[in-house]
Amino acid sequence: MPQAFGLRHKLFLALIGLVISLTLGLLLIVESRQRASIVHQMEKRGETIATHLAAVSTRSLLTYNFVTLEQDAEQIAQARDVLYTIILDRDGRVAVYSGRSEKQGMILPDPVSQRAVQTRATLIQQVPQTRKTVEHYDIAVPVFVPGSPEKWGTVRVGLSLREMQLEIAQT
Repeated sequence: MPQAFGLRHKLFLALIGLVISLTLGLLLIVESRQRASIVHQMEKRGETIATHLAAVSTRSLLTYNFVTLEQDAEQIAQARDVLYTIILDRDGRVAVYSGRSEKQGMILPDPVSQRAVQTRATLIQQVPQTRKTVEHYDIAVPVFVPGSPEKWGTVRVGLSLREMQLEIAQT
């Protein structure tokens, strides 16, 4: 009889081990999918903001109406989690940089800016935290005029990842 109890005890422990393993595996899968979903939503939000700014700025960019460009950029920069908005002209020079009017007319030399200037499609770059900046997405959307292959400018939006990281941690 002691052997039967030993076998029953071993089967019970094996079953508990299996249930715990399956539960942990399921939790890891759910967490991974939740994380991916939150990241995707944040990227889509940033892309939508940048695309909207590009759409409303196209006419002003074509007519070099910098006052209207600045008003549009500053309005978008007030949105939650938006760190900055930048509108570059066709030469890659800053037409508008929200809150940083001293940058107007400059070519931004950093690698993130250079990749944004060269893109011909929506570009999302994750920018790591530095002493001067928080970790964020830099979303660049090129501005094209319908019917023309020529790129007239680039709209960039900096979107803080802080809220996304808090939501992931909470999950």
